Amino acid sequence: MAQKQGQQQTALAKKEVVDQVESRVNQLTSKGELQLPPNYSAANALKSAWLKLQEIKDRNGKPALQACTRTSIQNALFDMVIQGMDPSRDQGYLIPYGQQLVFQRSAYGDLALAKRQGNIKEATPEVVFEGDEFEFRKDNGRTIVDKHKSNLKNRKNPVEGAYCTLYFTDGTTDTEIMDIDEIKKAWQQGQVYKGDDTKDIVHNKFTAEMAKKTVLSRAVKRYIRSADDSHLFTEAVERAEEVRAEHEAEVEITEEANQGEVIDVGDIEEEEAPEVEPEEDQSTGQQKIDPEAGF
Repeated sequence: MAQKQGQQQTALAKKEVVDQVESRVNQLTSKGELQLPPNYSAANALKSAWLKLQEIKDRNGKPALQACTRTSIQNALFDMVIQGMDPSRDQGYLIPYGQQLVFQRSAYGDLALAKRQGNIKEATPEVVFEGDEFEFRKDNGRTIVDKHKSNLKNRKNPVEGAYCTLYFTDGTTDTEIMDIDEIKKAWQQGQVYKGDDTKDIVHNKFTAEMAKKTVLSRAVKRYIRSADDSHLFTEAVERAEEVRAEHEAEVEITEEANQGEVIDVGDIEEEEAPEVEPEEDQSTGQQKIDPEAGF
């Protein structure tokens, strides 16, 4: 009986959340106020996002569909669609911050958007290990890697940095280079990274791969921001950053209050989160955050 009731609630929530977002997108596209990428299906992306939403939990283990407000869920899904992202292709993640759900692009999403908006044909991120021979130079404002010589033994050495070369349709290239300190500073902007001492987090288990994603995101960001419709993507990112900042401030206030300090934060009016019972899953959502890329 409880399972049937949970299925009914989930179906109702899908109708009220996903279908409303899809209807709004269809209205905007029919009026010419929103242009979606060719071969992009908003309906399929929304269905994929809904399936993932049923698996995502917040940091306390509570399902995101119960913890987050309906409005924030709709906004996150709308942000995903206007950026033309598909979570089934790991182009972004739905992340709960307290009662707010946000959509954040992954490094793969950044690359897809850059290819779509600019004249970028391909991007190849690489890692520089301790002991590698690595040389680069500047030419008319662009960075060119002249030499990168490594070997299999060096792959066991610490990561010294990473670089990503962008290949443009006109045959030119440009390269973004980050040393390991810059990469770690980027990681610190995310919610998952806890420093070098935490051995069980993905950044320290797969440092090379995470460094590649970070430098890839950094390399394509300026081309995304220079696109004609970059304001759409900037607004979506800014909303996600505002939610994250507000959540971190709330956590800090709570921690200080628990230590005995009385803090008056005023009267905060919060929207009631929907009562939904999604299917049980062991995925946490937190583990899949791509602010491994730190942006």
